[in-house]
Amino acid sequence: MRKIGKLSVILSSLLLATLISISNIEPAEAYINRFSWDPPYEFRGYDSIIYDENIIAYIDGTTASIRIPVEGEYSPYMNVTAVSIVFDTGLNETLDYTANPVKIEYEEVHSFVISFTADVSELSNEWAHDYWIYVKFNYPFTDYWSVSWSYWYPAYRFVVFTADQDEAMQLYWKYYSYRQSYPPTDFIDIEARLLAIEADVEGTSGGLDMGTLDFTAAKEHFQTAVDLYEQAFTAEEVWGTQVQEAELEVFQKEADAALANAEAAQTEADAALVEAEATQTEADASTAEAEASMKQAEAAMKAAEAGYVWMFFGFGWILIGIGVIVYGWRKPKTPQ
Repeated sequence: MRKIGKLSVILSSLLLATLISISNIEPAEAYINRFSWDPPYEFRGYDSIIYDENIIAYIDGTTASIRIPVEGEYSPYMNVTAVSIVFDTGLNETLDYTANPVKIEYEEVHSFVISFTADVSELSNEWAHDYWIYVKFNYPFTDYWSVSWSYWYPAYRFVVFTADQDEAMQLYWKYYSYRQSYPPTDFIDIEARLLAIEADVEGTSGGLDMGTLDFTAAKEHFQTAVDLYEQAFTAEEVWGTQVQEAELEVFQKEADAALANAEAAQTEADAALVEAEATQTEADASTAEAEASMKQAEAAMKAAEAGYVWMFFGFGWILIGIGVIVYGWRKPKTPQ
């Protein structure tokens, strides 16, 4: 019993010492920075026509690549032995470094790239796929760290497009851009507006086909929608040209009429100026005549004044003569 007791004390002491030693070791942690999908992906963004969420899409048979930056969080270093991406279907793509671990020192960032073939038979295009990223490391014990596809915002689920699906999507975006920039109600020409409305009907049908994953039919509807919209643009352009030509013709006629009116007004102004000049000439002649008459009147008045003077002078002599005669007649005669 005493031996067992001594053994128990020894074991307890060793266990305590081990725990103390382990507590003094800084655990290593593999920190995964924001990962990114490398081009050439076919589409990245919000898809409103099939999946109704943010997606990253590659075409079936092409190479998909995801870049995963891993940072060593604790000193002095850590050894990465595997980096994996695992999809909701169970597909697992792994970089295995077990035989030759990748050493990442404290605060160092190492970027891992996982590339694989996008295969619609492994990742169905019927839905957008979830996925998780795992980093396995040891320091000095083995551990791992993981993040899901939705860890950062914006987050993108993974999709594989078939060739037909990709063509249908390209036609859809072309039709959609036409409609967004020039909706049917913006067309002025009746024929063009009717063509745009027909394109809308085809586009709606294509959207329904996309919802049922009938991409062959969707392509036909979207192609027809695009063709109709382009015909609508042509019809609107022809109508606009005709309207511009008609407006130009009306403008030209109005300009010609205005020019004729201006020339007539100029002619009238010239005639009025000639008439005014003639009137001025007549006025000048009348003024000259009046001045001549005035001078004649003044001369006549002066002559009359002179006649009156002589008349008064002669009349005075007559009075003197009469006075002499009267005096002579009345003068007493001297007796002889």
